[in-house]
Amino acid sequence: MLSPDAMTFRITTDATGNGTVIQIAGRLSRDGLAEVRRSIAAADQPVSMDLGPLQHADAEALSLLAALESAGIELNGLSQYMQLMLARHRYRE
Repeated sequence: MLSPDAMTFRITTDATGNGTVIQIAGRLSRDGLAEVRRSIAAADQPVSMDLGPLQHADAEALSLLAALESAGIELNGLSQYMQLMLARHRYRE
C-alpha cells in the first residue's frame, strides 16, 4: 500500500539545444532524490532547474538543491516561500 505522500512530485525535462531544463513540481522529499539525481545525470549539459511549481521540499531535498546550486546548476523560479526555506536551510548547515 502506498503512503499518502508517495508520488507527490513530478519531474519533466526539456532539451533546449543549450542543455536541459528540468522542472520539478509538487512536494519533493527524500524518497524522490534518487530520481532527481538520475534525471540530472541523464540530461544534456548544462542543466538548469525550473522550480516554480515546487511547493515544498524536506530537509534532505533542500540539501540536494543547495548542493546542486553550489555545483553551478541554476535554480530558477523558486517561490518566495521556497527561497526562504532554502536560505534557512543554508543558515543551519
